[in-house]
Amino acid sequence: MAPDLSQNSFLVQYLRRGDEDAFRYLVQHYQYRLLAFVRSLGPAYTDPQDIVQNVFVKTRKHRKRLDPQQSIRGFLFRAVYREYLNSYNFQKNQKKLLEAHSRQLQQIADADVYLDLEALMAYVNTLIQSLPPKQKIVFQLHKKEGLSYTEISDYLDISVKTVEARMSCAYTYLRQQLSSQKPDTSGLILFLLGLS
Repeated sequence: MAPDLSQNSFLVQYLRRGDEDAFRYLVQHYQYRLLAFVRSLGPAYTDPQDIVQNVFVKTRKHRKRLDPQQSIRGFLFRAVYREYLNSYNFQKNQKKLLEAHSRQLQQIADADVYLDLEALMAYVNTLIQSLPPKQKIVFQLHKKEGLSYTEISDYLDISVKTVEARMSCAYTYLRQQLSSQKPDTSGLILFLLGLS
C-alpha cells in the first residue's frame, strides 16, 4: 500500500529517504503555489521559476535536515521568501558594483594610460601562481571556474568561512603587490580581476 503523502510526516519521512515519488508529489503539489507566492512579493530580479526551482533543488540536496515535526508547506514558503530576498540583494549589489566599475573605467579612460595587456596579464598570472597553494586553488576555482564560495566549500570539503578567509588573504596579497609594483595601472588590473 502506498503511503499517504498528503500527510506532512509521511511526506517528510519519504523525502528524507530520497524517494522519487515523494519528491515528485512535493513539486507537483507546491510548484504553482510557490510561483504565485513569489510573484506576489513584487518585482522579481530573477525569474520566479528559477527561485522556486532553486528551493526544490536545495530541499532535495539537504533533505536529511528536514524535520517531520515541522510543516513542509511552511518550510517551502519560508525558503522561497529567503531565496527571493537573496536574489533581490544580489541584484542590488550587482548594480552598485556595476556603477563603481563604470566610474573606475571612466577614470582609466580619462587617464589615457597605454597598457600592454599581455604583459600585465602575464604579471598577474605570475602573482596568482605565487599565492600559497590553498589560497591559489580557492582563488582559481572562484575567479577562473566561476564557482561560488558555497560550491568551493562543498568541492574542497571545507567551511565557507575558510573559503572566505583564503579569498580575503589572496585579494589582500594581490592588491598589495599590484599597487606597489604597477601603481600606474593597478586600478585597471584590480578592476579586471574584480578586486577593486
